[in-house]
Amino acid sequence: MLPLTLTIPKRKDTMAYFNPSKLVRGTKEVEAIFEASDFLGLDIIRVIGIKSGAHTTGVSGFDIPRVVINPGGIGNTHLLTRGIVYLYPDGSMQKHGFVLDTERNREVLVNHLSSSVLTILNQKDKAEIVKLAKELGKTTERKGSVPAHVAETNAMKVNKDTVDKKNAQLDKANEALAEAEAKTKALMEELENAKRTIAIRETSVVANEEAVKEAEDRLEMTTANAKQDVTNRDIVEKVEVDGEVKDVITTLPKPKKIVKRQVVKK
Repeated sequence: MLPLTLTIPKRKDTMAYFNPSKLVRGTKEVEAIFEASDFLGLDIIRVIGIKSGAHTTGVSGFDIPRVVINPGGIGNTHLLTRGIVYLYPDGSMQKHGFVLDTERNREVLVNHLSSSVLTILNQKDKAEIVKLAKELGKTTERKGSVPAHVAETNAMKVNKDTVDKKNAQLDKANEALAEAEAKTKALMEELENAKRTIAIRETSVVANEEAVKEAEDRLEMTTANAKQDVTNRDIVEKVEVDGEVKDVITTLPKPKKIVKRQVVKK
């Protein structure tokens, strides 16, 4: 997805559904996400952490907003880059996260339907993500819980370094594209030259996105195997019996080793 740099009318009362002041920390960061969602014209999918706690935690692999100062010094541009969605605790130690509604982020949320990290709060949003998961041939059932710390394997480190490098290249390509578009607006007499420059930058962005996707696929496979090896396969479900909430524990069978990414052709 290419970054949007045109000013989009602000949608009415974006923050009405959540008051960031409820959070113990991260209030300004969450308000910045709301501002970026207005600028980019993207809705927000709210998520909450499955495990409560007083500390901020993060989940990587998402499209997140980043502010870039326009070359002319007037106003800012919001771009999408790859990064971490943070989950901020409130006074009850419930952790809240805010995900921009992009195609990529929906695919990332698909992969979290079966994890014990976060859950989608809005039932309509969750139903749409579950539908997408079925179209992609992905599981929607929760697996066992993964420990907070998973030892990094050599393959994970190599692929993570590759993803970081490709993301850096993608960021530079996005910045170059934003600068070219800003010059096009300011210098209309050079419109044709600016259009040719933008086309080159767009090609660079697409090429880097494909490289990042390939690297992330390799990282996903190695990470999934590492998590699978250390996963606690005891699932605890909360069940109400005669007005009392009890824990019901089910132990899952150990899945087979993941050897390659499963792709379902439409």
